[in-house]
Amino acid sequence: SWLSIGGNNLTDEGGAAIISSLKTSSSLHGISITDDNLGDKTGTILGEALEVNTSLTSVYFARNIFGAATGRAIGDALRKNKSLTTLALSDNDIESGSRAIFQALKNNSTLYTLQLEGNGLGDEDAFILAEALSYNKTLRSLYLGENWLRVKPILQSLTVHQTLEIVKLEGQEEPRLSVLQNIKFALTPSKKPMQFKPIPTFYGVSPNRLTL
Repeated sequence: SWLSIGGNNLTDEGGAAIISSLKTSSSLHGISITDDNLGDKTGTILGEALEVNTSLTSVYFARNIFGAATGRAIGDALRKNKSLTTLALSDNDIESGSRAIFQALKNNSTLYTLQLEGNGLGDEDAFILAEALSYNKTLRSLYLGENWLRVKPILQSLTVHQTLEIVKLEGQEEPRLSVLQNIKFALTPSKKPMQFKPIPTFYGVSPNRLTL
């Protein structure tokens, strides 16, 4: 079963009450709460719930006001959670909290789709993500548009990642290099031996504000 709520101005108090119930729920497979001004109080409880919930496979919390604390709580949860396949947190304010989520990808073996568009991610986040992708074996779709990421380490990591099929980095401003140059870099083998794979089937990187 699914719970879908949107645009009801729940705020943190209402959101926290709903999310707390996930700690004991065993029948809900998906939850979507968007455009509801949910902040870190709700986000932290969401992280706690995902640590123990074993039925949820899809979580959508786009266009709220989650901050870095939510990112850290969810990152902690992803180290333990064994059921979640889709995590969508687009258009929040997670910023540096994304690093905990990316670090968790090193050992997480169930997440297939991660959406973090419009979360104020920057260069340091890109390097941490790139390192995590060199360990991750299951992620298939990665949505990172509308951020300030450095593209070079991400593209380099794609030469060794074996499961990513969709990588979207679009919706930003003025590239330093053209799309073709970026993709060419991703296909350039390093001096170290590596298992090589074709470039993912879709790149959305223009127009953008990505830097190298």
